[in-house]
Amino acid sequence: MTLKNLVVGVAMVFVAACGGTDTDTDTDTKTDPPATQTNKLDVEQTVAVSSAAKKLILNNDFGAIKVVGEAGRNEVNMKPTLRSSDPGAGTIEVVQDGDSLIVQVSNTSSETIAVDVVVYTPMALDFTVNTSGGALDLSGMVGGGVANTGAGNCTIDMELGASSDLTVNTSNGNIALTLPNVTAATLTASAGGGTLTIASSLDFDGYSAMGNATGNLNGGGSSSINLVATGGNIAVNGK
Repeated sequence: MTLKNLVVGVAMVFVAACGGTDTDTDTDTKTDPPATQTNKLDVEQTVAVSSAAKKLILNNDFGAIKVVGEAGRNEVNMKPTLRSSDPGAGTIEVVQDGDSLIVQVSNTSSETIAVDVVVYTPMALDFTVNTSGGALDLSGMVGGGVANTGAGNCTIDMELGASSDLTVNTSNGNIALTLPNVTAATLTASAGGGTLTIASSLDFDGYSAMGNATGNLNGGGSSSINLVATGGNIAVNGK
């Protein structure tokens, strides 16, 4: 056997041991895992928002939530404020999953914590914000959303998007909703423990009595608003 043939033979054995000479290329589409960022609750963080993002989902069971929508912004900035005897008692996690940007506040210790979260976000994101106890303050948003608090006031100043829905619930607090005077939507509101007022500039044409209202703003349309304050007042204001 010549040296050349020996080299070729060794090379063929090596290739076979490594799985052969399969040249089949994997053409399956692979998706990257969701981008996740986690920080302590006393650390500010900023996350770039992809063009695919359409929704902001924020869950904070330990305190107040403030969301500010800003024109031209392409990132989300979060400023959590932790009140606890344990400075490492929790985390704020951000996950970008498909068209959703999910923000989750968690308690990672046995200590009792209170957390207020302020979020600056692109204004054209639908939102879902939830807290079991704390005030909700949202401004500058354009679109629709859901806001729930077990105990706290809800103050929302926004523009309802076309064919968008808004739902706001508080079990023990007031709701103050401010909308452009030209907003066209169906409205259902119930102030179980207080008063209900609707600005005349919104041209409400429905029934309103005993803390309840059902009807249309500016003739109604494909958008809807549902407000429930089980133990408080509701004010729907125009601007």
